[in-house]
Amino acid sequence: MKEAIEQYISKTLGQRAELHKMPVHNEMPMFYTSLYDFYSSSLSNEDCVFCIDKGVGHASPLKLQKQHDFLHGFFHKHVIYCVKSLEFHAAERMMARGIPFIVPGKGLSLPFLAVILKTTIRRRPLAGERFSTFAQLVVQGVLLHKLSLPLSINETEKILGCSHASAVNALLELEQLGFGEKEKTLHGRSVVFQFKQQGKELWEASQNYLVNPCKRQVGIVKRPDDIPLFKAGANALAEHTMLSEALPEIYAASLTDFRKGNYEIVLADEADIVLQLWRYRPNILGENKIDPLSLVISLRDDNDERVQMAIDELLEGFQW
Repeated sequence: MKEAIEQYISKTLGQRAELHKMPVHNEMPMFYTSLYDFYSSSLSNEDCVFCIDKGVGHASPLKLQKQHDFLHGFFHKHVIYCVKSLEFHAAERMMARGIPFIVPGKGLSLPFLAVILKTTIRRRPLAGERFSTFAQLVVQGVLLHKLSLPLSINETEKILGCSHASAVNALLELEQLGFGEKEKTLHGRSVVFQFKQQGKELWEASQNYLVNPCKRQVGIVKRPDDIPLFKAGANALAEHTMLSEALPEIYAASLTDFRKGNYEIVLADEADIVLQLWRYRPNILGENKIDPLSLVISLRDDNDERVQMAIDELLEGFQW
């Protein structure tokens, strides 16, 4: 990793940077020495500390910012996070927070030098490469242990309440995107789908393909009592975490159900009740409430740091 960083800096910045292993200070908390190897060097005459990830596990951008702030205060030098791979969504959030990072051979962001270079960091797929509704529900159903593996078309139809054609197309789409492949059963009488990854690996691999289930939201004057509603947004997240509930009240309903009624709509920013209109039934995988993964996906672009911390808390305790 050290040599890869040196070569990448030379290739991209035209500078020679020799990384020297730094002795671990007695004052350094063991938490950080378990996560990183520390190296020192300079870039454009700026003293830097290169924190090379040991591969223990990727922290969220919010946690990385807290670690960065501590290490910057500890070393009194520019601190650069170095890792072998980084998802596009995480890279975007790190750049927004001003966290310097290097992914050798793929991209870097060094705001203290006003240098940003993203090359092959995994970008968001094109519109045609996003999950369709049922392909996404299949992935979530597997992660939530609602669908068993290897996955059959009949079970997919039954659990998701979709047509045979929709189930077939969803599995075909996942195969084309490289998430798995169809296999014949032992006696060759039926076809099942086997994922290449499972659990947290599947969740991480799917990040750039996920679509927010909330298509739009509206403010309403009175809570409808003629369509199924489910607590949504930050207030639903509060039921899983230490986050506190707050106004406005937020509920989710399927867009199909909402279109059947006639409701008085106001601006969402001015309403006491906000209604999210979802692409699918909000409880399709959560029985009488929104399942935790749909909830996370609906909130992952929320700018409130408290919400992002609560999401991290929920995912850390999730049983993959």
